[in-house]
Amino acid sequence: MSTSAQRHALRIAGAIALPFFAGEVLGWSMPFLGSIFALQLLAARQPPLTLRAALASVLGIGAAFAAAIVLTAITLPHPLVFTLGAGLAVFGGLYAQARKGTGFWFILLIAICATPLLANQSEGLAVSFLWIAVGAMLVAVVTAWLMHAAFPDSGDTEPAVPAPTMEPHAAARAALIGTLVLVPLLLLLLGHESAAVVATVTALSLLKAASAQESTRTALGLLAANVIGGAVAVAAYAAITAAPTLAMLAAVMLAVALAFGGRIALGGQAAALASAACVAAVLLVGMGLSPFTDSATAFGTRLMQVLLASAYTVGAFMLLENLLPRR
Repeated sequence: MSTSAQRHALRIAGAIALPFFAGEVLGWSMPFLGSIFALQLLAARQPPLTLRAALASVLGIGAAFAAAIVLTAITLPHPLVFTLGAGLAVFGGLYAQARKGTGFWFILLIAICATPLLANQSEGLAVSFLWIAVGAMLVAVVTAWLMHAAFPDSGDTEPAVPAPTMEPHAAARAALIGTLVLVPLLLLLLGHESAAVVATVTALSLLKAASAQESTRTALGLLAANVIGGAVAVAAYAAITAAPTLAMLAAVMLAVALAFGGRIALGGQAAALASAACVAAVLLVGMGLSPFTDSATAFGTRLMQVLLASAYTVGAFMLLENLLPRR
């Protein structure tokens, strides 16, 4: 691994571990969101965000969540309108993600998908999630700046690698498949807010990874990412609960972050799968340590939710891949 890749791996690892550990120590709600958001910002080797871009990202996420709450309140009494509106919003977010390749759109898609599910149960719950997500985005931006300051690229480093993007036709096809996968999942999850965040983040991370894979390897790669992420989460959660100390929490999360960060920093198709596995592991451990809506929900229940969401996403994606062949 080159010096540039090593520094990038350390930035990614720090961005995963620092928000998670700080959030658990300070008692933040859903601190793992900050880690997941920071990973999206740092996955591609890019210069740090400017202050203007950072403010635009934080405000944009807040506006997206607020708009999702308002539009849900207006359209949810009319199922057909809600389905069409959700489908258009999801398609737009997936298309922009495929065309631009930046982590912002992944976070925006969480707002589009998870907020209506929470708002369907309680407007207060959705508003709480809005503030949690905005805070997580702010934490992610600050963490990204800190990691760039702690592990800067040297003058002889390799040039920044642009985020992978798709041509318009391929992006539209990927967005259509993703929409046909996600919208039925959203309709299925209405009334199950305890699984909303888990299922939507899992599905979105797998779809993002799928778009970077060759069609003949997609199913195997996605299933492998899901299994690896779940296995790492089980081991990490077992270690933390066996010795519930801050030192153990820091050591376990740093080990997890370094393991995934090193592979993500190398780039290529496997980096997208490593990112999806990392998201699954961080999500599971975080939800197990600090569940959002039900403190009695067992870690095993969260693991089952991830497995079911993954099985549905992979199965639906591969079916649609065969029904809508590439040009």
